[in-house]
Amino acid sequence: MIINDSLSFVIPVYLKTENDKTALFETIRKILNISTDVVVISQGIKPHFSSNKIKHYHSNPALGKWKAVSFAKRFKLNDLVFIHDGDNPFKEGSYKEILEIKENSFIQRDKIVLYAQDGLSKESRKYIELFLNKYINKTQEGTCADVQSGGIILKRAIFQELNFNAFGDYGGELAVYRHLTKHNISINTINMEVEVGECRERSNYTIEKILRSIIYMPLSESMVLDILQLCTQDCGYYISSNVQFESEVLYFLNKYKMII
Repeated sequence: MIINDSLSFVIPVYLKTENDKTALFETIRKILNISTDVVVISQGIKPHFSSNKIKHYHSNPALGKWKAVSFAKRFKLNDLVFIHDGDNPFKEGSYKEILEIKENSFIQRDKIVLYAQDGLSKESRKYIELFLNKYINKTQEGTCADVQSGGIILKRAIFQELNFNAFGDYGGELAVYRHLTKHNISINTINMEVEVGECRERSNYTIEKILRSIIYMPLSESMVLDILQLCTQDCGYYISSNVQFESEVLYFLNKYKMII
């Protein structure tokens, strides 16, 4: 077993069912193969851990993901902090990719499996998030940052300075990415393979909530078309059909009156 002693994992998690607990325990089992420092901030059902490698805070009131992340600042953390979803997002073999990491990094998934309550298809939320990623980072032509992958690694000093309590329920990863790019802080990417299962197929989000969390004013039609073109140009790896991608994004933007 090879351990990265410089890495702490922070797992914010809301547990509604026993299946959610099972997914959390499987997540932690994988992580403990490479790290001896795991911080779990739980809400909902209270889990119980036997390992002394796990630091745990449980909140009876729901905090939301980013307020839960903020609670991790109460614990002693290592030089690098991996903010990691608790629903078993990545395959076990992929964790070896982060053993040597020393920089601020976003996980780049091999495929994006996302769902929304009001999607037109199984691709809808993925397409909307690809559009929003490029909307936030329009100047980064030629790249397709997988910003909302459920995995961010930050240097401890940056983790401590970020005001996670100010983040909304949705879009915290985008806020972190904006902060890093605004301050010209280099960002690495790490390729990891995703798990596909029941926990990954449920969502509390709607497309409307996602869009309204990021877009506050209607966009011009020309801007929307430019962003769509950048997406199909840079993110073709994730887009199976350009026609479907463009039609679904335009459908939701028009539906919620976000184009002028």
